[in-house]
Amino acid sequence: MNSFAKLTNLIEACGKYFRNEKAIVIFIFAHLFVATVLGRFYILAPDEIGYLNTFNNLYGGRFDYPQTVSGWSTSPTYLLRIIFFPAKILNIVGVSDILSLRYCTIFYSLLAFRMLQLEVRNSQKSRKVEWMFLFFFLIPTVLLWSSIGLRETFIYLSLVLILCGMRRFEKSHAKVHLVLMFIGSFVLFCTKFYLWVWIASTTFLILVLLTIKKSYYLGIRPLRNLGGTLIILPLLLFLLTAPSHAISYVKEAASLNKIQNAAERSGDSISTVTQSEQNKTAIQFSGNSTAIAIQDYLSSPRDSLLFKLLEVTGLSEKLSETTNSFVVNQEKSNTELNDSNPYALDTPTMTNPLSLFKSIAHFLLGPFPMFNNYGFIMSSLSWESIIWWALFGMVLYRLFFQLRRQKMLYLPQLFSLVFIIIFVILSALVEVNVGTALRHKSVLLIPLLAILLPTEKDRYIH
Repeated sequence: MNSFAKLTNLIEACGKYFRNEKAIVIFIFAHLFVATVLGRFYILAPDEIGYLNTFNNLYGGRFDYPQTVSGWSTSPTYLLRIIFFPAKILNIVGVSDILSLRYCTIFYSLLAFRMLQLEVRNSQKSRKVEWMFLFFFLIPTVLLWSSIGLRETFIYLSLVLILCGMRRFEKSHAKVHLVLMFIGSFVLFCTKFYLWVWIASTTFLILVLLTIKKSYYLGIRPLRNLGGTLIILPLLLFLLTAPSHAISYVKEAASLNKIQNAAERSGDSISTVTQSEQNKTAIQFSGNSTAIAIQDYLSSPRDSLLFKLLEVTGLSEKLSETTNSFVVNQEKSNTELNDSNPYALDTPTMTNPLSLFKSIAHFLLGPFPMFNNYGFIMSSLSWESIIWWALFGMVLYRLFFQLRRQKMLYLPQLFSLVFIIIFVILSALVEVNVGTALRHKSVLLIPLLAILLPTEKDRYIH
């Protein structure tokens, strides 16, 4: 009876908690729904298969370094085993490998959202801001990337750890908050090295600014810990613990030739099939590969929750008709294929400032709804650009009036602003494809929300 009473009390406590945390419930339900319904539908993110292979071979398999078959190339094996340990437990108790991986990433997505939510509550009692944050976390592409087994979730979490740790360190100067920043920086280093380089560059610029203008911040001396926390210590830990192939990969990624090659890529997302070597013609699917893959997925019955859901709701036939309208066969010469590619972005040059501004506008504001020639999926996702425009407008409004009325920016705000500027300029220089640009733009979500976080007036940077 005593055990039953404890169980009843536990259930009641959980029910009370979730009644008070409706935003958390919606966040969890939305992500679990996407992850579960998609099943083994990899069309929207084909590289998830590589991440799944890494997970399946992480705790013993046919690869010595399973991370090399996915985007985790710069990650030490021990770090991945720690990160995905909850997924392994789920897999052991009977959950499928793909759902175990996705549920694990959802947990880390929830952790990132929860940390931002607590920062809001520590500054004000109104919950309007946290509902606004939830809305932006449910942007379709952000919801998708944070519900499946890709690296985006860990990028979001790393940035949240860095910015929330910085926000707390600015208030109290407690060394424990430096630990949060260090963990975030190291995980980001191992997740996407070039993003860490931009974080390190931002840290360096901020420290130079604060050193030159010491009067900007009374507690300048404690802030010098940022250099060691965000740059030196993560780099040393990586060099001491990472396998040799990961270190070699980082060296190659940091080389000028690699950066130049990235800028010279072609945004070749059109599906083409060469017909003949002699006449040099090809059949071009001017819709896109996603529409073609969906057509193939719907062409035969499948034992999956997503397929059954589409069949029951009658969406399967409508979706097939819609995607079919985007798949048009036409013969074109090889020289015409790149010119007609609606997904390719023009690569700007530093000698032509106007081309750079155009690429920045495309990266931040695109893909533009209605005025495009994209395929089915990209045309649908282009409507979420309106949400991004609203978010950019809110951030500009916040910065304008805060600088005008209070003459100040908090350290996390200044850090986020400098990072956004560096990220946008460099992304505009190397992004060559509308789809990848949309995916990479989601990285901006966390620093943008960090600028919108409620602030206090006692500690600030002019």
